[in-house]
Amino acid sequence: MSVPNSVVDYENMFEWAPVSLWLEDYSAIKQLFEGWRAQGVVDLRAHFRQFPDLLVQCSRSLQVIRVNRQTLLLLAAQSQAELVTRLPEIFGPDTMVALTAELDYLWQGCLHFSKETVNYALDGRRIHAEIHVRVLPGYEDTWERVMVTFDDITARKEIAANLEYVSTHDALTGLYNRAFYAAELERVAQHGLWPLCVVTMDLNGLKRINDAHGHAAGDAVLKRVGEVLRQARTDASWSMVRTGGDEFVALLPGCNETMAQTLITRIESLVAASNASQPGHALSLSMGMASCDATGQVDETLHQADQRMFAAKTLFYEMAHLERRRF
Repeated sequence: MSVPNSVVDYENMFEWAPVSLWLEDYSAIKQLFEGWRAQGVVDLRAHFRQFPDLLVQCSRSLQVIRVNRQTLLLLAAQSQAELVTRLPEIFGPDTMVALTAELDYLWQGCLHFSKETVNYALDGRRIHAEIHVRVLPGYEDTWERVMVTFDDITARKEIAANLEYVSTHDALTGLYNRAFYAAELERVAQHGLWPLCVVTMDLNGLKRINDAHGHAAGDAVLKRVGEVLRQARTDASWSMVRTGGDEFVALLPGCNETMAQTLITRIESLVAASNASQPGHALSLSMGMASCDATGQVDETLHQADQRMFAAKTLFYEMAHLERRRF
């Protein structure tokens, strides 16, 4: 087997490599670091937090010497000149977070490392990447030659995100599922996100709809509940969960009872709007709310919310003159 033994061979290996390769000059960053150390800087991340413009300065100090064909293809650049001119478009806000970690590695004397980052192609695509950075032998004192390998892991990230979504969400309603609910309860208790309010809900009449009109009709009603609960959520930390069948829970960390009651009122309003705008079976939810401010009270709070929901459900059937066991 022949081995590469000429400049042309190595040129071809770089140019036609199936991964994105960057040859860069980090010497300007090395000089910045030396100046900051002379000023007494010890913690680089803290220095960037105090002077965020310095991070931007570092990003602009990276000098691209050469990239290969795969880099241009991946980032939708027509030429290296275009790529270099439009580098600010490639380095978005997510990239700056990763750059902070990359620079901190170098600050601590690590001249070979890997890191996940996010970049943006010139056609607007968001690209998840794993970068491998190595200061080349012979340039350890100046950082004039740094090889960066850029592996596109976007597909892998999307698959992982889809798997995570499937594992934590109910397929029919799009709400969180029971597995997520159990994990989130544990997280709330562990981190002490008090007060915690819980609103338990039960869809009235689902059995009657399924028996009289089929499960497709029942599924349509359940989907509408999902829409209502997603619209009702006004805080990103709150979780709307389908715990099973016709049962739902709103898990509200950092929420007091006044805020929870406001949510209940909002849910009732959205249910009324859904019934007015959509033909078919009317939505009706029985709800119960309870709160706590300590880990040892969570189980009792869940039980109390359930009891209040059951009381509301009993009242619903009594007022409708229906036999609950049939519906």
